[in-house]
Amino acid sequence: MDNGNVKTDGDGVYRVSGIPPARYVIGIGEDVARLTGAVSYKNDHGAGGRVGRDHYYEQTLYPGVGERELAHIFEVTAGTELSGIDFAVKKARRAYRVSGRVIAAETGNPVSHCHIQVGYSHANGSGSSYSQNGPSDVDDSGRFSFPGFLPGRFFVNSLFSDKSDLYGDRVDFEVKDGDVEGIVLNAHRGLTVTGIVAIEGSPPADAFAKRSELKLKISTPGSNHETVYVNREVAVKSDGTFKIIGLPRGPVEISADSCDVCDFFAMERVEYTKVDAKNQNQIQLGDKSDRTDGRTINVDGGLRNMRIVMRYKGASILCHVNVVGKLPAGVRLKVSIDSGIGKGGWSGWRDVDPEGNMLETGLDPGIYELEIGDGGRRFTKAKRITVTNNQQTRVSFTIDASTIELDR
Repeated sequence: MDNGNVKTDGDGVYRVSGIPPARYVIGIGEDVARLTGAVSYKNDHGAGGRVGRDHYYEQTLYPGVGERELAHIFEVTAGTELSGIDFAVKKARRAYRVSGRVIAAETGNPVSHCHIQVGYSHANGSGSSYSQNGPSDVDDSGRFSFPGFLPGRFFVNSLFSDKSDLYGDRVDFEVKDGDVEGIVLNAHRGLTVTGIVAIEGSPPADAFAKRSELKLKISTPGSNHETVYVNREVAVKSDGTFKIIGLPRGPVEISADSCDVCDFFAMERVEYTKVDAKNQNQIQLGDKSDRTDGRTINVDGGLRNMRIVMRYKGASILCHVNVVGKLPAGVRLKVSIDSGIGKGGWSGWRDVDPEGNMLETGLDPGIYELEIGDGGRRFTKAKRITVTNNQQTRVSFTIDASTIELDR
C-alpha cells in the first residue's frame, strides 16, 4: 500500500482498512519536496509541480514532523487495529491558477477542440502530462484554465487529434507568487506526408493482411520538444498507403512499435524524395532514431511518395511442456527464449498456458535457445533450435515434477 491516499470526513475523521501487514509511516498533506522534484522515492512517476486544487496543506507526518527520518514507524500485524493517531495540520497554502487561449496563428480566431499538455521543469529533470478533461481542454472561445500550480517553471502546449492538420507551439512560463494569465498558444496548419509501406522480399499473404492492421507513430524528437511537440498515430490502409497531416517543419520520427501487429515488422529504411537547388530529385534515407526502432526524417515541405520498407518477421515457435507428476504449489512454468546465444540478442521469459503450451510469434529466422523454469530457476537443460522464416518450429520438453526443489 505504497503512497495510499485516504480522505477525511467532515469532522476530520479518517479510517483505513484492509492494510497488509508491514511497517508504515502515516501522514497528512502534500509532500512538496516530492512534487517539486527536490526528492524522489521508489516507484515515483515523476514530479509534476501541481496539487490539482487551489489550496493545499504541507505534509505532516505523525507525531507532527515534516521529515520522514523523524516520523514514527507503525508496525501493522494481522488482526490488529491502531487508533488515536491524530494530527494537527499546518496552515493552508495557496496554489495558483494558469489560464490562456488557443488561437489559429494565421487568423487569430479561437481554436475550440484540443487538449493541453502541461509540463514541469525541475533540477532533476522534467516531465509532462495531458490534462484531457473530456473531449477538449478548451471552451468554444479557445480558453483553458487549470488550478493547483506550485511555484516553479512550467510549459504548456496544445495537442490535436490524429485527424487534425494543426500543431501547436510550446510556451514556457514561471509561476512565482500569483496566478498566471493571458498565455497565448498559437496553432499552426501543418505539412502533409504521403507514402506507402512496402514489405521486403516475397512475403506470404499473411504479411499483407497484417500490414492493413499496422499503425505508424509519428513524434517530434526530444531535441525538438523545447519548441513544439507532436505525437500522432496513423493507420496504414489495406493497399499499404498512408497519409500523415499536421506536421511541423523540422525533424520527426516515424516508428511502428505500439500496435497489435507491430512485433511482426521491423523497419529497414525510409526513402523519400527532396528537390535540390538545381531542381533535381534526390532520394533521401531517414536516419536511425536514437530513441526508437524507427527513422528520423526532415520535413521542410509536403513530402510525397515516401516509401517505408519493412521486414516481415513471420517465424514462430510452439513449445510444449509435458509434466510428469504434480508441480509444487506456487510453481508457474515459463519458457526462457534467447535469440542472441551470447552475441547480444534479446532474451526473455514467456508464460506456459494450462495446456502446457507457449507460442511465440513475430520472430526473425535464426538460432534460438530454449529452456524451462519459473522465471528465476531453470528446471531443464537448454535446447537449441533453428527457426525458419514464415514457418512454425515446434519443440517439446518433459519435466519430472518430483525433481523440483523449492527454496527453503
